[in-house]
Amino acid sequence: MANLQLKVRHRLMMKASNPNHEANFHSAEKTISLPMTETGFVLVDMWDASGLPEEIHPGGTSFCERAARITEEAIKPSLEAARALGLTVIHAPTVNVSEKYPQHYRRALELEVDQPPAPIQRDWPPAQVQAAWNQEMWEARYADYSDEEQRIMRDETRIIKQAEPVDGEWLIGTGEHMHAICRLEGLLNLIYVGFATNMCLLFKPGALWEMSRAGYRCVVLRDCTTGVENAETYDGLDITRAFVDWFEMHALAYTALSEDFIQACEAARPAD
Repeated sequence: MANLQLKVRHRLMMKASNPNHEANFHSAEKTISLPMTETGFVLVDMWDASGLPEEIHPGGTSFCERAARITEEAIKPSLEAARALGLTVIHAPTVNVSEKYPQHYRRALELEVDQPPAPIQRDWPPAQVQAAWNQEMWEARYADYSDEEQRIMRDETRIIKQAEPVDGEWLIGTGEHMHAICRLEGLLNLIYVGFATNMCLLFKPGALWEMSRAGYRCVVLRDCTTGVENAETYDGLDITRAFVDWFEMHALAYTALSEDFIQACEAARPAD
């Protein structure tokens, strides 16, 4: 079976052949060879905001519009290419979203997985200080969300139709599910798409931070993601670009373009 020959980008830093100065920390490209049977395609938080009131669109209406456009133009054809090649496809939304698709989520629930370790209990700061700080920051971020609006976000958020799971694909709820699936399927390489670059794609269970640090080779399709921007960064999408660069600089992941991924999938498909 042919390997996936994928052109990826990385960051050159502090090499003998590259003078050790920040101005010389350039990006570079190379081609990596990924065995198809060891490579999975992972979709993180592909939420559908179309049925939610605009005032509670996660990340803001501008973010949701941009994510929907990226889904249609880049993620959908990348997912189709992964499916056509027969790559293992894993959907990684929030647990309350996974539970809305019991016909798919059941597979993950049937896996024998270890329970996640209990958080370390520390006696400092005092528990009441920790709770007050968490509440303070939650209110600062979401000060105007009513209990009903929070219920709507929790109960009515689903996966966008262009990226809903189909029969035979995995749908997870925890990082333990992701590791168990990778072991079962023999996966060592994970291609990531989804949202948001600076939040869930990075830190959700089974997402980039956890899996890269566990030793999986990760690749982010950089035109298949976008971050939640702010008033100072929105015009240039500076947060998105900075986090993609940081993935490379921190050696969390290679990045690639969806066009190159699709071409690599097509080239790896056996001739009819």
